[in-house]
Amino acid sequence: MLCEKLLELYGSDAYKTTFPDIQNISPVRDPSVIAELNGKLIEAFRNKSEDLYLTVPDLINYRDNVYAAFSGAGASLIYDDVYIDRYYEYLAQNGKELAEIGIDDFKQHTLHLTDEDGNPRDRHGVLKCLIFDTILGKGALTFHLCEGDWYKVETSYVAKLKAFLDPLWADLNLPAYNHESEGAYNESVTKMDTAFVCLDKTNISPAGQTNVEPCDLFAIDDGHAVFYHIKLSTLSAQLSHLFNQGTNAIELLKLESSALETLKMLVQEAAADGTSDTFIAPLHDEKYHIVFGIVTHKDKLKKSGNLPLFSRISLMRNMKALQLMSVRANFGFIADQSGKSAGKKKQRKKKTELADSLKELEHA
Repeated sequence: MLCEKLLELYGSDAYKTTFPDIQNISPVRDPSVIAELNGKLIEAFRNKSEDLYLTVPDLINYRDNVYAAFSGAGASLIYDDVYIDRYYEYLAQNGKELAEIGIDDFKQHTLHLTDEDGNPRDRHGVLKCLIFDTILGKGALTFHLCEGDWYKVETSYVAKLKAFLDPLWADLNLPAYNHESEGAYNESVTKMDTAFVCLDKTNISPAGQTNVEPCDLFAIDDGHAVFYHIKLSTLSAQLSHLFNQGTNAIELLKLESSALETLKMLVQEAAADGTSDTFIAPLHDEKYHIVFGIVTHKDKLKKSGNLPLFSRISLMRNMKALQLMSVRANFGFIADQSGKSAGKKKQRKKKTELADSLKELEHA
Protein backbone atom coordinates (compact mmCIF):
# COMPACT_ATOMS: atom_id res chain seq x y z
CA MET A 1 0.00 0.00 0.00
CA LEU A 2 2.78 2.43 0.89
CA CYS A 3 4.61 1.75 -2.38
CA GLU A 4 1.40 2.28 -4.35
CA LYS A 5 0.82 5.60 -2.58
CA LEU A 6 4.38 6.73 -3.21
CA LEU A 7 4.10 5.78 -6.89
CA GLU A 8 0.85 7.73 -7.13
CA LEU A 9 2.48 10.81 -5.57
CA TYR A 10 5.47 10.47 -7.89
CA GLY A 11 3.24 10.60 -10.95
CA SER A 12 1.02 13.40 -9.65
CA ASP A 13 1.31 17.00 -10.81
CA ALA A 14 -0.55 18.38 -7.77
CA TYR A 15 2.66 20.12 -6.72
CA LYS A 16 2.06 22.61 -9.53
CA THR A 17 -0.95 23.95 -7.64
CA THR A 18 0.95 24.29 -4.36
CA PHE A 19 4.12 25.64 -6.00
CA PRO A 20 2.88 27.31 -9.21
CA ASP A 21 6.21 29.01 -10.00
CA ILE A 22 8.19 25.78 -10.05
CA GLN A 23 6.98 24.88 -13.54
CA ASN A 24 8.42 28.13 -14.90
CA ILE A 25 12.01 26.97 -14.38
CA SER A 26 13.37 23.66 -15.62
CA PRO A 27 16.89 22.21 -16.01
CA VAL A 28 18.27 21.93 -19.53
CA ARG A 29 19.11 18.32 -20.47
CA ASP A 30 19.51 18.47 -24.26
CA PRO A 31 23.28 18.29 -25.04
CA SER A 32 22.86 20.31 -28.23
CA VAL A 33 21.11 23.13 -26.37
CA ILE A 34 23.74 23.06 -23.62
CA ALA A 35 26.47 23.30 -26.27
CA GLU A 36 24.75 26.32 -27.81
CA LEU A 37 24.35 27.96 -24.40
CA ASN A 38 27.99 27.28 -23.55
CA GLY A 39 28.86 29.05 -26.79
CA LYS A 40 26.90 32.11 -25.62
CA LEU A 41 28.74 31.93 -22.30
CA ILE A 42 32.14 31.87 -23.96
CA GLU A 43 31.15 34.76 -26.23
CA ALA A 44 30.07 36.82 -23.21
CA PHE A 45 33.28 35.95 -21.37
CA ARG A 46 35.55 36.96 -24.24
CA ASN A 47 33.61 40.22 -24.69
CA LYS A 48 33.71 40.91 -20.94
CA SER A 49 29.93 41.26 -20.80
CA GLU A 50 28.56 43.07 -17.75
CA ASP A 51 25.88 40.36 -17.58
CA LEU A 52 28.48 37.75 -16.60
CA TYR A 53 29.34 37.41 -12.92
CA LEU A 54 31.86 35.49 -10.85
CA THR A 55 30.70 34.65 -7.35
CA VAL A 56 31.10 32.05 -4.61
CA PRO A 57 28.52 29.22 -4.65
CA ASP A 58 28.37 29.22 -0.86
CA LEU A 59 27.24 32.15 1.28
CA ILE A 60 30.29 33.77 2.86
CA ASN A 61 30.79 36.52 5.41
CA TYR A 62 33.09 39.15 3.97
CA ARG A 63 33.65 40.55 7.46
CA ASP A 64 35.89 37.54 8.05
CA ASN A 65 38.51 39.18 5.77
CA VAL A 66 38.08 36.73 2.92
CA TYR A 67 40.59 36.95 0.07
CA ALA A 68 40.77 35.07 -3.23
CA ALA A 69 43.28 33.45 -5.56
CA PHE A 70 43.11 31.20 -8.63
CA SER A 71 44.84 28.10 -9.91
CA GLY A 72 44.89 26.06 -13.11
CA ALA A 73 46.57 28.53 -15.45
CA GLY A 74 49.66 29.49 -13.48
CA ALA A 75 50.70 31.35 -10.33
CA SER A 76 48.18 33.69 -8.74
CA LEU A 77 48.24 36.94 -6.81
CA ILE A 78 45.98 37.30 -3.79
CA TYR A 79 42.94 39.49 -4.37
CA ASP A 80 40.93 41.44 -1.82
CA ASP A 81 37.54 40.45 -3.21
CA VAL A 82 35.75 37.97 -5.47
CA TYR A 83 35.07 39.63 -8.80
CA ILE A 84 35.25 38.50 -12.41
CA ASP A 85 37.81 41.19 -13.25
CA ARG A 86 40.19 39.38 -10.90
CA TYR A 87 39.87 36.26 -13.04
CA TYR A 88 40.57 38.27 -16.19
CA GLU A 89 43.61 39.77 -14.48
CA TYR A 90 44.82 36.34 -13.37
CA LEU A 91 44.61 34.98 -16.93
CA ALA A 92 46.42 38.02 -18.36
CA GLN A 93 49.23 37.71 -15.84
CA ASN A 94 49.79 34.15 -17.02
CA GLY A 95 49.78 35.05 -20.70
CA LYS A 96 46.38 33.53 -21.46
CA GLU A 97 44.42 35.11 -24.30
CA LEU A 98 40.66 35.25 -23.76
CA ALA A 99 40.16 33.90 -27.27
CA GLU A 100 41.88 30.69 -26.12
CA ILE A 101 39.67 30.13 -23.07
CA GLY A 102 36.83 27.60 -23.34
CA ILE A 103 34.45 25.57 -21.19
CA ASP A 104 37.13 23.00 -20.36
CA ASP A 105 39.27 25.79 -18.90
CA PHE A 106 36.39 26.91 -16.68
CA LYS A 107 36.12 23.33 -15.42
CA GLN A 108 39.86 23.01 -14.76
CA HIS A 109 40.48 26.43 -13.23
CA THR A 110 39.74 26.91 -9.54
CA LEU A 111 38.76 29.83 -7.35
CA HIS A 112 40.32 29.59 -3.89
CA LEU A 113 39.13 31.48 -0.84
CA THR A 114 42.07 32.35 1.39
CA ASP A 115 42.96 34.37 4.45
CA GLU A 116 44.95 37.58 4.23
CA ASP A 117 48.21 35.64 4.06
CA GLY A 118 47.06 33.47 1.17
CA ASN A 119 46.43 30.31 3.19
CA PRO A 120 43.66 28.33 1.38
CA ARG A 121 40.25 27.87 3.00
CA ASP A 122 37.75 26.65 0.39
CA ARG A 123 37.93 25.98 -3.33
CA HIS A 124 35.39 26.00 -6.14
CA GLY A 125 35.63 25.25 -9.86
CA VAL A 126 35.34 28.46 -11.88
CA LEU A 127 32.43 27.08 -13.96
CA LYS A 128 30.38 26.61 -10.78
CA CYS A 129 31.18 30.22 -9.81
CA LEU A 130 29.85 31.81 -13.01
CA ILE A 131 26.36 33.32 -13.20
CA PHE A 132 24.93 34.30 -16.56
CA ASP A 133 21.56 35.04 -18.15
CA THR A 134 21.03 34.78 -21.91
CA ILE A 135 18.37 34.13 -24.54
CA LEU A 136 18.10 31.70 -27.45
CA GLY A 137 15.93 31.46 -30.53
CA LYS A 138 13.26 33.66 -32.04
CA GLY A 139 10.99 32.94 -29.10
CA ALA A 140 13.55 34.65 -26.89
CA LEU A 141 13.55 31.90 -24.30
CA THR A 142 15.58 32.91 -21.25
CA PHE A 143 18.28 30.66 -19.85
CA HIS A 144 20.15 30.98 -16.58
CA LEU A 145 23.53 29.48 -15.62
CA CYS A 146 23.90 28.68 -11.92
CA GLU A 147 26.55 26.44 -10.27
CA GLY A 148 27.52 24.95 -13.62
CA ASP A 149 23.99 23.98 -14.71
CA TRP A 150 21.68 25.63 -17.22
CA TYR A 151 18.00 26.33 -16.54
CA LYS A 152 15.26 27.30 -18.98
CA VAL A 153 12.90 30.00 -17.78
CA GLU A 154 9.51 30.69 -19.31
CA THR A 155 9.48 34.10 -20.99
CA SER A 156 6.13 34.92 -19.41
CA TYR A 157 7.63 34.35 -15.97
CA VAL A 158 10.54 36.72 -16.69
CA ALA A 159 7.97 39.33 -17.77
CA LYS A 160 6.00 38.68 -14.58
CA LEU A 161 9.09 39.34 -12.45
CA LYS A 162 9.74 42.61 -14.26
CA ALA A 163 6.12 43.75 -14.02
CA PHE A 164 6.06 43.10 -10.28
CA LEU A 165 9.51 44.43 -9.34
CA ASP A 166 10.09 47.48 -11.52
CA PRO A 167 7.30 49.55 -9.89
CA LEU A 168 9.02 48.90 -6.56
CA TRP A 169 12.31 50.42 -7.76
CA ALA A 170 13.16 53.76 -6.16
CA ASP A 171 15.77 56.39 -6.94
CA LEU A 172 17.55 56.36 -3.58
CA ASN A 173 18.62 59.48 -1.73
CA LEU A 174 21.95 57.95 -0.75
CA PRO A 175 25.46 59.16 -1.63
CA ALA A 176 27.73 57.31 -4.03
CA TYR A 177 29.97 54.53 -2.74
CA ASN A 178 33.71 55.21 -2.69
CA HIS A 179 34.84 53.42 0.44
CA GLU A 180 36.90 50.46 1.64
CA SER A 181 33.92 48.48 2.94
CA GLU A 182 30.17 48.50 3.49
CA GLY A 183 30.77 49.35 7.14
CA ALA A 184 32.88 52.38 6.26
CA TYR A 185 30.18 53.54 3.84
CA ASN A 186 27.42 53.23 6.45
CA GLU A 187 29.41 55.22 8.98
CA SER A 188 30.19 57.94 6.44
CA VAL A 189 26.52 58.42 5.57
CA THR A 190 25.63 59.24 9.17
CA LYS A 191 28.57 61.65 9.44
CA MET A 192 27.44 63.52 6.32
CA ASP A 193 23.75 63.55 7.21
CA THR A 194 22.33 63.40 10.75
CA ALA A 195 18.99 62.30 9.27
CA PHE A 196 20.49 58.80 9.26
CA VAL A 197 21.45 56.52 12.14
CA CYS A 198 23.94 53.69 11.65
CA LEU A 199 22.78 50.34 13.07
CA ASP A 200 25.29 48.22 11.15
CA LYS A 201 26.51 45.18 13.16
CA THR A 202 23.89 45.67 15.91
CA ASN A 203 21.55 42.93 17.12
CA ILE A 204 17.87 42.94 18.13
CA SER A 205 17.51 39.20 18.67
CA PRO A 206 16.49 37.94 22.16
CA ALA A 207 19.29 36.50 24.27
CA GLY A 208 20.40 33.03 23.22
CA GLN A 209 19.04 33.31 19.67
CA THR A 210 20.85 33.86 16.38
CA ASN A 211 21.84 37.49 15.83
CA VAL A 212 19.47 39.53 13.70
CA GLU A 213 20.66 42.90 12.41
CA PRO A 214 17.75 45.38 12.14
CA CYS A 215 19.33 47.25 9.21
CA ASP A 216 22.47 49.09 8.16
CA LEU A 217 21.04 52.60 8.11
CA PHE A 218 17.93 53.91 9.85
CA ALA A 219 15.98 57.07 8.98
CA ILE A 220 12.53 58.64 9.15
CA ASP A 221 10.53 59.52 6.04
CA ASP A 222 6.86 60.38 5.59
CA GLY A 223 6.12 59.32 9.15
CA HIS A 224 7.67 55.87 8.65
CA ALA A 225 10.74 54.25 10.13
CA VAL A 226 12.94 53.43 7.13
CA PHE A 227 15.26 50.44 7.39
CA TYR A 228 18.04 50.60 4.77
CA HIS A 229 19.81 47.33 4.00
CA ILE A 230 23.01 47.96 2.00
CA LYS A 231 24.95 45.40 -0.05
CA LEU A 232 28.08 45.83 -2.15
CA SER A 233 27.13 43.15 -4.66
CA THR A 234 24.76 42.15 -7.45
CA LEU A 235 25.44 38.45 -6.87
CA SER A 236 22.67 35.96 -6.19
CA ALA A 237 23.81 34.43 -2.89
CA GLN A 238 24.67 37.76 -1.27
CA LEU A 239 21.49 39.47 -2.45
CA SER A 240 19.22 36.62 -1.37
CA HIS A 241 20.80 36.89 2.07
CA LEU A 242 20.20 40.65 2.04
CA PHE A 243 16.53 40.31 1.10
CA ASN A 244 15.92 37.56 3.66
CA GLN A 245 17.67 39.62 6.33
CA GLY A 246 15.33 42.54 5.77
CA THR A 247 12.23 40.37 5.98
CA ASN A 248 13.44 38.42 9.01
CA ALA A 249 14.18 41.62 10.93
CA ILE A 250 10.65 42.92 10.39
CA GLU A 251 9.12 39.58 11.36
CA LEU A 252 11.12 39.61 14.57
CA LEU A 253 10.07 43.17 15.41
CA LYS A 254 6.42 42.24 14.93
CA LEU A 255 6.60 38.98 16.87
CA GLU A 256 8.97 39.84 19.74
CA SER A 257 8.25 42.92 21.86
CA SER A 258 11.73 42.62 23.36
CA ALA A 259 13.25 43.03 19.89
CA LEU A 260 11.33 46.26 19.38
CA GLU A 261 12.46 47.58 22.75
CA THR A 262 16.06 46.70 21.93
CA LEU A 263 15.75 48.53 18.62
CA LYS A 264 14.45 51.66 20.37
CA MET A 265 17.39 51.56 22.74
CA LEU A 266 19.88 51.14 19.88
CA VAL A 267 18.35 54.05 17.97
CA GLN A 268 18.44 56.29 21.03
CA GLU A 269 22.11 55.45 21.62
CA ALA A 270 23.09 56.09 18.00
CA ALA A 271 21.00 59.20 17.32
CA ALA A 272 22.50 62.67 17.56
CA ASP A 273 21.71 64.66 20.71
CA GLY A 274 18.15 65.91 20.79
CA THR A 275 16.93 63.83 17.84
CA SER A 276 16.16 60.46 19.41
CA ASP A 277 12.44 61.21 19.99
CA THR A 278 11.99 61.95 16.28
CA PHE A 279 13.54 58.61 15.33
CA ILE A 280 11.58 56.64 17.92
CA ALA A 281 8.07 57.97 17.21
CA PRO A 282 7.22 55.78 14.14
CA LEU A 283 8.42 52.68 15.97
CA HIS A 284 5.62 53.03 18.53
CA ASP A 285 3.07 52.76 15.71
CA GLU A 286 4.98 50.04 13.81
CA LYS A 287 5.09 52.16 10.67
CA TYR A 288 7.88 50.40 8.81
CA HIS A 289 9.46 50.92 5.40
CA ILE A 290 12.18 48.60 4.03
CA VAL A 291 14.70 49.78 1.40
CA PHE A 292 17.26 47.47 -0.18
CA GLY A 293 20.21 49.51 -1.49
CA ILE A 294 22.58 47.72 -3.87
CA VAL A 295 25.97 49.21 -4.72
CA THR A 296 26.77 48.74 -8.41
CA HIS A 297 28.51 50.18 -11.46
CA LYS A 298 25.44 49.40 -13.56
CA ASP A 299 22.86 51.80 -14.93
CA LYS A 300 20.26 52.23 -12.21
CA LEU A 301 17.51 52.83 -14.78
CA LYS A 302 17.64 49.15 -15.79
CA LYS A 303 15.87 48.53 -12.47
CA SER A 304 15.27 44.81 -11.83
CA GLY A 305 17.15 43.98 -15.04
CA ASN A 306 20.37 44.63 -13.12
CA LEU A 307 19.78 41.57 -10.95
CA PRO A 308 20.49 37.92 -11.81
CA LEU A 309 17.39 35.79 -12.32
CA PHE A 310 17.45 33.99 -8.98
CA SER A 311 17.98 37.32 -7.19
CA ARG A 312 14.84 38.67 -8.86
CA ILE A 313 12.91 35.60 -7.72
CA SER A 314 14.17 36.00 -4.16
CA LEU A 315 13.39 39.72 -4.17
CA MET A 316 9.82 39.16 -5.40
CA ARG A 317 9.22 36.52 -2.73
CA ASN A 318 10.46 38.81 0.04
CA MET A 319 8.59 41.83 -1.29
CA LYS A 320 5.36 39.84 -1.23
CA ALA A 321 6.07 38.70 2.34
CA LEU A 322 6.62 42.32 3.41
CA GLN A 323 3.42 43.42 1.68
CA LEU A 324 1.49 40.74 3.60
CA MET A 325 2.86 42.31 6.79
CA SER A 326 1.65 45.75 5.57
CA VAL A 327 5.22 46.99 5.26
CA ARG A 328 6.34 49.38 2.53
CA ALA A 329 9.25 48.01 0.53
CA ASN A 330 11.48 49.31 -2.25
CA PHE A 331 14.82 48.54 -3.82
CA GLY A 332 17.31 50.76 -5.60
CA PHE A 333 20.92 51.22 -6.57
CA ILE A 334 23.85 53.18 -5.18
CA ALA A 335 26.48 54.39 -7.65
CA ASP A 336 29.79 52.59 -7.17
CA GLN A 337 32.60 55.11 -7.69
CA SER A 338 35.27 53.08 -5.91
CA GLY A 339 36.94 51.84 -9.11
CA LYS A 340 38.37 48.38 -9.61
CA SER A 341 41.72 47.95 -7.91
CA ALA A 342 44.28 45.51 -9.28
CA GLY A 343 45.30 42.41 -7.39
CA LYS A 344 48.42 42.52 -5.29
CA LYS A 345 50.58 40.43 -3.04
CA LYS A 346 49.68 40.70 0.59
CA GLN A 347 52.37 41.60 3.09
CA ARG A 348 53.59 38.57 4.97
CA LYS A 349 55.99 38.04 7.81
CA LYS A 350 57.97 35.60 5.71
CA LYS A 351 58.14 35.78 1.93
CA THR A 352 58.79 32.05 1.75
CA GLU A 353 55.38 31.40 3.30
CA LEU A 354 53.69 33.38 0.52
CA ALA A 355 55.59 31.45 -2.13
CA ASP A 356 54.66 28.15 -0.50
CA SER A 357 50.96 29.10 -0.36
CA LEU A 358 50.87 30.21 -3.98
CA LYS A 359 52.66 27.03 -5.01
CA GLU A 360 50.07 25.05 -3.06
CA LEU A 361 47.29 26.86 -4.92
CA GLU A 362 48.90 26.17 -8.29
CA HIS A 363 49.24 22.45 -7.66
CA ALA A 364 45.89 22.01 -5.86
